[in-house]
Amino acid sequence: MILLKALKLLFMHPLDVLGHSLIKANGRPDYSTKTTDAYHQQNIFIGKNVQLAGYLNPGSGGKITIGDNVAIGHYTSIIAEQYDGIRDSRQDVRALPRKYREITIGNGVWIGNSCIIIANVGEGSVIGAGTVVVKDIPSFVVAFGNPAEVKAHRIVFSADRV
Repeated sequence: MILLKALKLLFMHPLDVLGHSLIKANGRPDYSTKTTDAYHQQNIFIGKNVQLAGYLNPGSGGKITIGDNVAIGHYTSIIAEQYDGIRDSRQDVRALPRKYREITIGNGVWIGNSCIIIANVGEGSVIGAGTVVVKDIPSFVVAFGNPAEVKAHRIVFSADRV
């Protein structure tokens, strides 16, 4: 219940950053914070059993959906907006119109520390630390780098093969 109250407080303003300094257990940061219930606030949807490490910046504007059983490392940003018309040097960049999009992080995804996510991440994928995701990442792959590149495919076992 305390976690849900903290999440609601944090996602109320686009500049809010989800950090350990605001989610505490017994006066100390909780470094293994997990959501046990689905969460929704404004345009941010978080599934069940999602582990959010410190200082997740959910950006502002567009819709962000994080699936079930996802782990997101420290200092990660998920950005669902961009400025439109930035090539026109006659305009003040602060006054440019914004373009909003939907970003979906699939079920069972693991995102390492210090990543920037600007595109979708498919189900069961692993995103290495420090990766910048600018194009959609397919399901069940390992990707890392700047920009992100698929480096390996994960083996998918069906229930009858286990």
